[in-house]
Amino acid sequence: MSHPLIVEAIEDLFVPVLVYNNKPEDEKTLTSFKEPAWNNPVVRFLNSTGRDLIERKEGVWQTPALAQRMIASLDSAQRNVPAYLELVAADANLAPDAASKLGRATFAMHCYWEGEAKLGKLSGVLSTRAALVDGKEVVDITYDPSRVDYRQLVEQAKSVECTSTVYARIDEQFETAKKLVGERAELVEANFNPRSAADSEQKHYLRNSIYAPLDLGELQAVKINSLLAGGLVAASEIEALLSPRQRIKLQRK
Repeated sequence: MSHPLIVEAIEDLFVPVLVYNNKPEDEKTLTSFKEPAWNNPVVRFLNSTGRDLIERKEGVWQTPALAQRMIASLDSAQRNVPAYLELVAADANLAPDAASKLGRATFAMHCYWEGEAKLGKLSGVLSTRAALVDGKEVVDITYDPSRVDYRQLVEQAKSVECTSTVYARIDEQFETAKKLVGERAELVEANFNPRSAADSEQKHYLRNSIYAPLDLGELQAVKINSLLAGGLVAASEIEALLSPRQRIKLQRK
């Protein structure tokens, strides 16, 4: 729950109130909201009259899930939802069990700078990493299978010319890739992990922009890097993805 963008959203979009379950002075408040003193921490979203904006729910520990409930609360209150909060909600990489639920795919192309930019635009892509495999420039990505399946991902990568080689980690992916790109599909070990390019090579367009010093979330960085690669992009389009505090920091640079 300590993700800086979540903390900012809590502080700027809500009035945070902490009620302890083991302090006598908070007993009356717990009782008024029918909260048992023995319960695990629960985050509730209330309107100005103390009524729940969305249904009470326990056990919301993961950052994306909390962000999703914050968005639902803002929607219920008919308030605007900032884009940066939507990106946090969509970033399943932030969940503690992300590795077991997310997909991973690796594509070779003529230039990994262009590959990061093009693949980063795709729906469901959560992170991009410039890497090298046997002298080839590749982009290793994580993606959310609930938003894009492997077939769709390869189809989209093919449409932006990022499939000179498609590295498949399991037989099912290999068969899918073969149908779409033929001999350009290559079956690799399940633990295949391409060697990362130097830090200076990662997210080239972002790294060489005025936005580089900002403390961006991973999905923010992916999307902003892709926007910058497009060339003639309005600063307002990029800054719409930033939080208010990030915009202030940018203005001070």
